[in-house]
Amino acid sequence: LAGALQSSFRLLQWAMVAILVYIVLTGVYVVEKHEVAIVLRLGKVVGTKADRVRQPGLHFGFPYPLDEVIRVPVKNFQTVKSETHWYQLNDAEKEAVARKEDPGPGPPTLRPLVDGYTVTGDTNILHSQWQLTYQIVDPVRYALDFAQNGKEKAVEELLRAALDNAVVIVAARY
Repeated sequence: LAGALQSSFRLLQWAMVAILVYIVLTGVYVVEKHEVAIVLRLGKVVGTKADRVRQPGLHFGFPYPLDEVIRVPVKNFQTVKSETHWYQLNDAEKEAVARKEDPGPGPPTLRPLVDGYTVTGDTNILHSQWQLTYQIVDPVRYALDFAQNGKEKAVEELLRAALDNAVVIVAARY
């Protein structure tokens, strides 16, 4: 009986060491040079206002159920494109654009449900493509408001809608 207890105690010690090694190894995370990280412990941001944001490098924390690491790409510029105000190209026009050639004057008539356009203030028709470039400057707010639960696409849709709205307002004034 003493030998069985001693061997089960050793097995229990090995299991505890294995769990400790697992906790240490899964708590290590790397923040890349183009991003910062926000750590949520049990759903709340870890740290004071001055040290909430983890800079690039090697960091330690608790494993996933306790700590959640949200990476925010702050150094990269993000791009949102809007082609709502542009007419749809046919295959020949797409090939010309791919070869960096002039696709031509476009279709002879507009197809209102297919072709995008904007009516200007002097009642002309404007076809345009727009691109918005932005950079995340408040990673904590971005992480708490948008980066959780797959809402990154919601940011793009919100910015695309704001860009389309701005194009319509500016075109209507001129």
